[in-house]
Amino acid sequence: MAEIYTSGGGYTKTDLYSLFKQEGHTNLFTALDKKDHNEKKRRFTDLYSNSNILGSRVLDFIRDRAETFTSAYSEIASADIYLYLHCYTLDCVTAALFHPYRTQSIKGGSDKEMIEYFYNMFSRDVSNGGPLIHDYAWTSMRKGNHLDFTLAARLLEYPKIGLSNMVVECLDHIGAGIDTTGDTLCFLMWELSQPYNMKRMGRLSKELRTIKADGRLENLLYLSAVIQEALRLWAPGTLPLPCYIPNGGRVIDGYFLEAKVIVSCQSYTLHRFDSTVFENPDIFLPERWLEEECSTERQRLFFAFGSGARTCIGKYLALAEMRALLYSVYSQFRTRPADDMHASMKLSDQFITSRPEGMCCQLTFERLDS
Repeated sequence: MAEIYTSGGGYTKTDLYSLFKQEGHTNLFTALDKKDHNEKKRRFTDLYSNSNILGSRVLDFIRDRAETFTSAYSEIASADIYLYLHCYTLDCVTAALFHPYRTQSIKGGSDKEMIEYFYNMFSRDVSNGGPLIHDYAWTSMRKGNHLDFTLAARLLEYPKIGLSNMVVECLDHIGAGIDTTGDTLCFLMWELSQPYNMKRMGRLSKELRTIKADGRLENLLYLSAVIQEALRLWAPGTLPLPCYIPNGGRVIDGYFLEAKVIVSCQSYTLHRFDSTVFENPDIFLPERWLEEECSTERQRLFFAFGSGARTCIGKYLALAEMRALLYSVYSQFRTRPADDMHASMKLSDQFITSRPEGMCCQLTFERLDS
């Protein structure tokens, strides 16, 4: 993995990525040329750094959305969190992109229709935006006067790249930010809600209740372990990340491969194939991340956000969203499968990401003090 994705800045991506161009334009994800990719990344990489996410107003909006999510759906006897978690992630990512023109889809109305549109389509290809999000992105970008921490404000500092390229970049970030984090959170909350995980849910709730919502959630060890294990089992993207072997060929794991041979890694395999590192690899065991033994190897094989120069730029935004949502829910409630929940939660592998097979996850929220 290190040879493919980190050596010399990583191998060159294949033409597969061109399939994800927006309106014929190249964005950060689809840029094949390393120089082009680095130039695009330099424009806004600092906005997505861990220190900036934790220190900017983005985190305030994420917390607000998490509390709104919990308030809105905890009173419903059977809440389909699959839909609502995607509303949550849409609201969070649009705050980082366009505020003060962020969506408020958790509250319903036309913003929620953006999410409902995707989940009524036969093809749930959010990467192309669909007409509702496409129009929203163009309208929001044209308005101007975005807050200084937003991607829109930063892109408008580079007028030469053109408005179309700015919108395309934002559409890509929306597409990357909805299904990925929303699906992983859905799988995780379903797993925590199972009777055999009641002790784990209790341990998580106990830790969360030792801190306030505006505290340093990233320092909570068990919360971090729970999230890490969720990302191991249900990583945001299941698409292999193919690259070309460079000119002259390379030796990978003892095998010589000629130039232009396509090589790739995928998170699903890396997170399971070595049972000496991940014992019982298909079992949810967050405690494994608290053990010293094999700690270095676990981190080396962790590929939920990719690796090297092409690591997902939204990694720290996604982690902040997951921490805030889990805090908002499990510091106040326990969850269990709703009585009328019959949909399959089997992992369904899609072209880019994975999702629950039944595209439905109904949970019941119960107050911890009750």
